[in-house]
Amino acid sequence: MDAVLKSKLPPHSRLVDVQKMQLVAGEQAGEFAALSYVWGNCKNKKLYTTTRNVGERQQIGGLGRVRYPKTIADAINLTKDLEIRYLWIDALCIIQDGDNLEDQIQTMDRMFGLASLVLVAAAGVDQEAGLTGYRDTPRTRTDQRIAHVQGLRVVVSAPPLNHVLQNSKWNTRAWTFQEWQFARRALISTDEQVY
Repeated sequence: MDAVLKSKLPPHSRLVDVQKMQLVAGEQAGEFAALSYVWGNCKNKKLYTTTRNVGERQQIGGLGRVRYPKTIADAINLTKDLEIRYLWIDALCIIQDGDNLEDQIQTMDRMFGLASLVLVAAAGVDQEAGLTGYRDTPRTRTDQRIAHVQGLRVVVSAPPLNHVLQNSKWNTRAWTFQEWQFARRALISTDEQVY
């Protein structure tokens, strides 16, 4: 990441180093992706970074001992596969009970705007849905629409992205609205396909 981008990162920002599986200070990192997803009803309170576990998570491998919901696990693996070293995930990168929690929430728009890629998990209703179509996370809608016209077999394309997003749980959340508005580039995982 060049000096100009580093200077734009919010103070106290953290990123997940997906190679070393540790939290690192934003100014120490390079190019990064960000995850836009629906939290839903998370039952695993040990997932979140807190003042009690941030020290451990800053150690090499410190994030390797966490049981991740499917969406977060897929995002970490996809970021590695895309050869992007750093990933911003709110549940991990914001200290959820920290003194600067409100400041971190107020600067989320900058994190999404500075990310080189926003991974959008637009399928499902919570963070267990995964990035559908990636690795071992199947799509729930796999019916390929095929029409026969004058003896020809024609494949009908998937619905337009705006239609798919309009009907998603992801689209009902105020948080994801800002994430979408500030994203410079997005890879959107839906039940139909990747856009």
